[in-house]
Amino acid sequence: MTDLIQKALIATRESKHVEFKQGFDPSTSGEWCELVKDIAAIANSGGGIIVFGLDSAGIPAGVSVDYIRAIDPADIGNKLAKYTGPVDLEFEFRALEKGGSPLVALLIQPVAIPLIWLLTVKQEEITPATFLRGYASSYIPEHMPDQNLG
Repeated sequence: MTDLIQKALIATRESKHVEFKQGFDPSTSGEWCELVKDIAAIANSGGGIIVFGLDSAGIPAGVSVDYIRAIDPADIGNKLAKYTGPVDLEFEFRALEKGGSPLVALLIQPVAIPLIWLLTVKQEEITPATFLRGYASSYIPEHMPDQNLG
């Protein structure tokens, strides 16, 4: 993962394995949903890293990353399980620095079995969807599990 961290710190754009987040408000359910979706997509796509405190070009945004340092890793697991069901996902936080600006990285290991996002379409209906980095989010009907997402 050290190589991935170095790759993320010199990157000037996001990629399949590298995501930048300028900010994150843990009090907002929409931002949690977006973060959990990104984590699932990265895990499903072979693992990777989310770096908090960088803009979309990989430049330090000059914002505090204390909000992410304060998050209990169990909260991420619980939020992920809320949308995907029970998961076995390994991840860790790392403190980083770029250009004198403090950053926080979330390193995400790949999963052997893809995480399936359970979307509630109607109150009594659950619709499965798989998220992958570099692909559009798609509904995958159970009778067509090998549908091309691209």
